Amino acid sequence: MAPYRRDPVAEIARVRLELDQAFDRVFSRARGAFPMGWTPAADVAREVDSLVVSIDLPGVDKDDLKVEVADDRLTISGCRRKEREETRRGYYTRERSFGSFTRTFSLPRGADADQIGAEFADGVLRITMPYQSEEPSPRVVEVTSAT
Repeated sequence: MAPYRRDPVAEIARVRLELDQAFDRVFSRARGAFPMGWTPAADVAREVDSLVVSIDLPGVDKDDLKVEVADDRLTISGCRRKEREETRRGYYTRERSFGSFTRTFSLPRGADADQIGAEFADGVLRITMPYQSEEPSPRVVEVTSAT
């Protein structure tokens, strides 16, 4: 029978994995009970002459939204506040949930941030800005000799 060889590096990796999984279980429950924030879904599309960013923001009020353009970045931030109250025979419940979000997008060269527009309807924020594709034309470089 061959002697059993222990691999201390593998054992440390196994213990670390088990600890990571234990911490994930504990803190994922805490995040579920006390949400720190959320990330709304976003679609970015290039239309014929504009860029369009659409973000699903159910439960967000227009006054709780902020759209900023700075340093070739588009930043959308806001807060969602939700309250639910229910009274039935024999009991009363009241739930509140709050969550803030921030989404940042890098603007491509050719996006005209000075002409940006934002429209909010039916829980969807739609941001539109003119866009002109500035594709560089190919250029041939002549090679000369050093003599």
